[in-house]
Amino acid sequence: MKIMIEIFRLEFMQNAFMAGTMLSLVLAVVSFFVVLRRLSFISVGVAHSAFGGVALGTLLGISPTLTNISAWTGVAARMSMSPASLTTWTFVT
Repeated sequence: MKIMIEIFRLEFMQNAFMAGTMLSLVLAVVSFFVVLRRLSFISVGVAHSAFGGVALGTLLGISPTLTNISAWTGVAARMSMSPASLTTWTFVT
């Protein structure tokens, strides 16, 4: 137990703990609306495209960060232009 308390004497661990706490509060609210609007599968698709972008960048020998950003941005833009995105969202009652 003493090691768990001592680790928070390090400044970067304090910053990491504060960032994690703030993110958990914000994402708890955001995730409610993601599930309510049935957007969870869209986020999974964008996440998988980002992984594919990293793999493509590594395979081609270019920056995985750049290919990652271009992959998920392109997929997200394409998803927003699809006919399914033009439908109105219905809320679960």
